[in-house]
Amino acid sequence: MEKKNLYFGKDFLKLDNAAKVFPAQNTKQWSNVIRYSINLTIDIDPVILEKALKDILPRFPSMCVKIRRGVFWYYFEHNDKIPVIIEDDLKHQCVPVKYDESNDFLFKIFYCKNRITIEAFHALTDGYGCEIFLNTLAAQYLRLKGHKISTGGSVFDITEKPKTEELEDSFLKNATKGAKASRSKPNIYHKKGEKLPAFCSHVTVGYMPLDKIKELCKKYNATITEFFTAVLVEIYIDFQKKEAKKQKEISIQVPVNARNQFDSKTLRNFSLCYSVRFDPTLGDYTFEEIIKQTSLYLRYINNKKTLGAMFASNIKLESLPIMRIIPLVIKDLAIGISYALTAECTTTALLTNLGKVDLPEDMIEFVESSILMPPPGLLNGGRIGLSSVKNTFTVAIANCYEDTDIERAFFTKIKDFDIPLKLETNFNEKNTETLLEPIPEKDVNLKKKDRHWAITSSLSILGFSILSVILNILLTPVTPWSAYVVFATGILWNLSVLPFIARKFLTKFHSIMAVLSSITTFSLLLQIVMYFIPHSLIFDYLVITTAVVSFMLFATSFVATKNRKLKKWLSKKFYF
Repeated sequence: MEKKNLYFGKDFLKLDNAAKVFPAQNTKQWSNVIRYSINLTIDIDPVILEKALKDILPRFPSMCVKIRRGVFWYYFEHNDKIPVIIEDDLKHQCVPVKYDESNDFLFKIFYCKNRITIEAFHALTDGYGCEIFLNTLAAQYLRLKGHKISTGGSVFDITEKPKTEELEDSFLKNATKGAKASRSKPNIYHKKGEKLPAFCSHVTVGYMPLDKIKELCKKYNATITEFFTAVLVEIYIDFQKKEAKKQKEISIQVPVNARNQFDSKTLRNFSLCYSVRFDPTLGDYTFEEIIKQTSLYLRYINNKKTLGAMFASNIKLESLPIMRIIPLVIKDLAIGISYALTAECTTTALLTNLGKVDLPEDMIEFVESSILMPPPGLLNGGRIGLSSVKNTFTVAIANCYEDTDIERAFFTKIKDFDIPLKLETNFNEKNTETLLEPIPEKDVNLKKKDRHWAITSSLSILGFSILSVILNILLTPVTPWSAYVVFATGILWNLSVLPFIARKFLTKFHSIMAVLSSITTFSLLLQIVMYFIPHSLIFDYLVITTAVVSFMLFATSFVATKNRKLKKWLSKKFYF
């Protein structure tokens, strides 16, 4: 097929409405990447897998692209190369996208034992598109291994030509003109903890019998999505009760496949997110109340009219005349700053359900399970993907924090419903049963002890500084030696208090300040001694400069304990 006929008669493809923000959000530390895996009953031969990949690529022109920067917008251009097949590194999943990797493709194909995996940049497609592409790849792989596999469901016929509707931007097509949708509000609860190093995440997958899950959901008159959303709400309400006196709203983001409401066959993005919100200040909730309220809300809001209004709200900004003439570099900067300030601020956690994977009958016997994993969050510790094949239901949790409280609470809750459960992780493979043990009790007075130490040490240092200034004015008003005392004691305060507040954070940063604090203190002592000995102005300038720099570092570090964005930036520069 000629390039001119690939994309509506053009040699390039515009990004869909949802995809336009993802390139600007893409950084060296984080990308919006979807991961979908399928486990076969046979081990994977990478040579045959590469042949299967070459066979199916012409059927998916929307995947065979590389991203390009225009003057005003990003766009896709056809890519004639072949993606690289990579052996899976389970420790590092959903790593940030680099446009020049994998032969310029925006997706990667991995293999590990009997598992085939795709990681795709969200600007390219959504979970549905990943499912179709990978299941078609797995079917072709089985054919090359000598098995007769038919087409149907989520396995496309690779001998037929790509269809025009598979490339359409369904957001533009189905938006309701003039309709408006309300936006999510910030100031919601986030479970905090020590972040894992860059490119690392804790991934835990639970395998359960689908028939047992359906029976449990039927008991509560809920769908699978509604039931597990309610489980997630309950555990976050419990977390917040233990952590904070001031209770904030819980907001669970639930992506939905809009193809279920509209007649769309697109393989590009066509999903939006609802927010299930609970306010703990209204009173205590039983699990039955949570699941009932969740079910009512999702059934009420999930309709064509609401989705059409959400499409229109998202398209409105893009369609403004001024947006068409603003250079891409400015758009990138604006979107990047906006995302840096508001990323996940309206979301406590995320739960997405791919549903039951529809495979041909003659292929099902070769498939053990499927796994959908959303990318680890920036603030969200719990980002959960649901999927099922045959009678195997999987729950995958991606966690960006060191502790495993979320996984423990979630799977312990499922275990309490007497659901048979098998776990696998990428961080504690030898003893996954520890994730089903009760969460260890933490020292609830730890925060109070830190606050007490900070107040006590601060008052002591403040008193010492005031005393120094008074003595300076009364005894030696000509020489401002008390200024050095204030600076030095401030740095010492920083060194003594911040490690308690920051908890292992900015280690290298504090090392630098320790050196500068020592220099300042030494300079102060020399200044006091040399008050009675003639000395040059160069020495004074050296002392003052050192003191000012030390104070600036102290002030910056103090602000970092209060400002999450500054803290995040400093961690990239100084954390090891």
